[in-house]
Amino acid sequence: MTVEDPSGRLAAKARRRRFMMLTAAVIGLAMLLPGLATVMQRDSTPAADQATSTTPAAPAIKPLAVVVVTEVVGVGPDGCPAPGLGPYTEHRQLCDLEKKGLYTLGSDRIELQLTGASAVPPSLAEALNPTAPPTTTAAASGGYTVHVLMTPESGREFADFTAAHPGKQLAFVRDSQVVSAPKVDGRIEGQTLVLSGELTAEQAERTAALLRNGS
Repeated sequence: MTVEDPSGRLAAKARRRRFMMLTAAVIGLAMLLPGLATVMQRDSTPAADQATSTTPAAPAIKPLAVVVVTEVVGVGPDGCPAPGLGPYTEHRQLCDLEKKGLYTLGSDRIELQLTGASAVPPSLAEALNPTAPPTTTAAASGGYTVHVLMTPESGREFADFTAAHPGKQLAFVRDSQVVSAPKVDGRIEGQTLVLSGELTAEQAERTAALLRNGS
């Protein structure tokens, strides 16, 4: 006759309960893992990539028309034609920003793709671009200058254009206004133009803003 130890039966039951609890825990963990992996994958995008996707791109600068001037006459505000936004035509007449000069434009023109334009105080002008001559024939008078940056391709096009029109006055036209009209002595190389003259800080800032964004 075999005598069964009651404590053995209790121990066996306890082991079965622990096994069942462990099995249930493993099954529950397996069910949670796919959802956890999805959350980790969604949040694993680098912060820099997230910032890039939500940051709007800077607006591109519109091409700037550069046209040979055939004639300039002094006028007052009443002598300026109403600015038109239609297509460019030869012999079109436009006024400058101050409405003091009426410019007759010729047929030779190019379009430059700018990458920036900024007003520069006289204390920084030489340090920023010590080798670039001003595009105007008048020497810098200690006033503000406007530094205009363009793409390499536009730099080459402008160099060829100025070489073909030595001694001519060129109108930089934005929104049917002559923003600047420097007289060039010959070929101008590089990707930076320096517009000089007796510009105040306000005039230089306005010119740079128009070159970048228009009115």
